[in-house]
Amino acid sequence: MRCAPWRALLIMVGMQEGQSEGRGERAALRRGSVRGLVASFGGQGLRLIISVGQLVVLSRLLPPELFGVFGMTWAVLSIVYNCKDLGLASALVQKEGAEEQGFLEAAFWLSLLGGLALAALVIVAGRLLAMAYAEPLVAETCLKLSPMFAIGGVTSHYQALMRRRMQFVRLNVLMTIAQVVGTGGAILLALAGRGLDALVFQTLGQELCCLVLQPLFCRWRPRSFRISAPGANLVSFGGNLSFFRIVQNISSMFDHLSLGLFTNPAVVGLYNRAQTLFATPRRQLVQPLGQVMPPILARLQGDGPAFAAACSRLFQGTGYFWFAFLALPLAVPGPTLALVLGGQWEGAALMLRILAIGELARIPLSLLNMAETQLGRVEQLRNFALWSGPLTGLALMGGAWAGAETGMSIGYAISQNLLLVIRVWQTGGDTPLGPWMFLRSMCGPMLLFLLLVPSFWFGGQLGASEEALVSFFSALGTGALIIMALALFPKVRRGVREQISSFRGASSEGC
Repeated sequence: MRCAPWRALLIMVGMQEGQSEGRGERAALRRGSVRGLVASFGGQGLRLIISVGQLVVLSRLLPPELFGVFGMTWAVLSIVYNCKDLGLASALVQKEGAEEQGFLEAAFWLSLLGGLALAALVIVAGRLLAMAYAEPLVAETCLKLSPMFAIGGVTSHYQALMRRRMQFVRLNVLMTIAQVVGTGGAILLALAGRGLDALVFQTLGQELCCLVLQPLFCRWRPRSFRISAPGANLVSFGGNLSFFRIVQNISSMFDHLSLGLFTNPAVVGLYNRAQTLFATPRRQLVQPLGQVMPPILARLQGDGPAFAAACSRLFQGTGYFWFAFLALPLAVPGPTLALVLGGQWEGAALMLRILAIGELARIPLSLLNMAETQLGRVEQLRNFALWSGPLTGLALMGGAWAGAETGMSIGYAISQNLLLVIRVWQTGGDTPLGPWMFLRSMCGPMLLFLLLVPSFWFGGQLGASEEALVSFFSALGTGALIIMALALFPKVRRGVREQISSFRGASSEGC
């Protein structure tokens, strides 16, 4: 008799037998979780290929100065864009009773009104930024990006509703179609010589496509204009969460802003491409988890041990993947840049290496914040932002003032890891999370990282006299050999066998 294959996967997120209230609810959650993880990571893998292709093509078609102008502009606008839903999308996923029509309509209309206000704010901000940077193209960029903010709250509303209903297959098909539209349009515009429009359309095109298709995929429509009933609750939850996001984004945009003030667009362009090499795969990893894990954690928030087990496995699993990825650009930054972006970006090699150290903290910090949000601890996130934002901003601005792009990269690396240490310490107390749980989860990934960095570096040195392509794949091959050698150790093999046995044992219960 065939076994139920979803049980092994559910053990990985801590959802064991008896941790939900009813058998029907457990079965539905299991099916939705498995479909969601498969669809999300499968769709995100496809979108990663599209994103990398876009990165490679546009980096070769457009000059660094244009990326610098767009990077200086987007560094400020991203503060608003990342809060385009005003925190209401997270409320749709986390709050009980969010499926009620009155709740959905209130969230929809608040999102739409907030988006229109943000679009107006972006247009005004464009003129101010153009004067601050002494660059007229900045105002034009803001004007062309403003429609994206007007509709961003509505598209986020539909995406949150689909996540809550665990319609992950539909959601990922929709997002993949939108990314194909945005990427294809951007490349066509770049080939036509409209470089700024190409950079704008790569995001705006996705939002417009989502706006058209989401009502068809989600099958929900507002029936009336209602805000008053659940409006106060939504505003309170969304306000605290939005404040946290705004302060966090303000502090993080200081890297591009600082370089824009103390250097020139060419340097900002180098930094922008180096950071994009990390930001692109980071988004491709975090976004699927951000789709599937919040609904699961929201259902486990009343069961402390199950919630902690799910978070522990989440930290550990993502840590292995992310730390192994970061070891490569840290060890061989030059060949990595030459292979992905081309020879014109070799000047960003040192920045890439320093930024990799700061990126060690980004995903663990994001996952901690996501877990706290699903516990409803948005006030704690708001308080964390009050002092963490200024700390990050000062580190980035001071680093850029003291040492241009190198000093700013060092400030970024120090501030991100310091924030993670402080954030882990804060998770103790009356929550299922805690410092020791986090440290135990991250020990294995950190040991793998420390082993892979010298291995990649040694492999890169073996091919250093050849072309960048040879050096890159020499480093990659050496790291792969080290991972294969680890599998020969009895303790490692025994640990893998124990994991497989536990998964099979759990699956056999459902046969």
